[in-house]
Amino acid sequence: MKAIHRTCVAFALMMSIVGCSKGPTTPEVSATKASKPPPEAAKQAPPQARALSGQWHSAGDLPIAFERPVALELSDGSVFVYGNGEDARGALWDPAANTWQPSPASKRPRGEAAASILADGKVLVTGGVHIPKGHYVLRSSEIYDPSTKRWKDAGSTGEQRRGHSHLSLSDGRVLIIGGVGGGFAAPTRDISLYDPKTSRYSSVAQLGVGRSFHAVTDLGGDAFMVVGGQDKEGPLKSIELCKIGQKRCRVVPRPMPRERAALMRLKSGDILISGGNTRRAGAASEVLYDPGKGEFQPTGAMQKARNDHSLTLLGDGRVLAVGGEKSAASSAEVYDPKANAWASAPAPEQGRHGHAALRLRDGSVLIVGGVDANGKAVLGAERLKLGR
Repeated sequence: MKAIHRTCVAFALMMSIVGCSKGPTTPEVSATKASKPPPEAAKQAPPQARALSGQWHSAGDLPIAFERPVALELSDGSVFVYGNGEDARGALWDPAANTWQPSPASKRPRGEAAASILADGKVLVTGGVHIPKGHYVLRSSEIYDPSTKRWKDAGSTGEQRRGHSHLSLSDGRVLIIGGVGGGFAAPTRDISLYDPKTSRYSSVAQLGVGRSFHAVTDLGGDAFMVVGGQDKEGPLKSIELCKIGQKRCRVVPRPMPRERAALMRLKSGDILISGGNTRRAGAASEVLYDPGKGEFQPTGAMQKARNDHSLTLLGDGRVLAVGGEKSAASSAEVYDPKANAWASAPAPEQGRHGHAALRLRDGSVLIVGGVDANGKAVLGAERLKLGR
């Protein structure tokens, strides 16, 4: 009887175990839920910067050398390039023929001049260095009329200027900012305004620090930013925030000096500040400035330390960086705002720095002028046609 009892108990216990194994699967579901990662780990990885596809093509050879030119797309689609301190001619590029022709000579050569297109399609050129007269720095200005191919005097800017900048305002007037005279002169703090309606200049404001070879961009509305450059002692660390109507710009100290930096206003309205330093610091030297918040934030570092390079805003919102001094001359890369990082881009055939770059109306990018890593003027122009 005891044996039978023990057998029944064992049998009942076995059945209870089997019954449990055939029951609901709740314990397995619970285990599965417990093994899921926390919400933070389930978030998507940040987007990767998109590489730029495309190919560079020859855009012809310039008739004369332009070591630090200005390049402007005219109303008919041709491109006007100017800025040789010994030769008063400019150059005109015909995109259909893909060839260059010298433009009529201005009244005096102007190297390291600044230029802007006015509302009527004419070109205002100010300052510059006149090499035949002992590297004399000019305070005069001229206007080139593409329709008649003639130049005329446009008056004095009030200060000797080379390495200065222009900023075109929405009402057609043009600001002339900073610059330096000849010899061992300190850069000017003057900001003058050219009014095409009166054909006159007037001094309207002062920089906090005199500077030349700086970068400038508008911040939207009546505000603009001036970055880096150099004073009499060397590269400047500071940035200046300016407003039309205010007599003095506000100086904002920054930790890194920037000479020949490049700026670009993104489609978001943020300002990308890149390069301008000859040595890479421990942290990224590229930053974004948010005009709405008045805040600077670091962004991804460029793959190459660049100064004297160009930035071009592409149609999809990315920014193409080309060239720069030394090892950066023969390279290019692209900034992707969606990833806040840089990616590879096609390298031009000829390395250069101090060149001009502009996005043409068909979306392609033209680079022209400048010098190579050995300081030799680059005559060949190139055009980047973007891939799909």
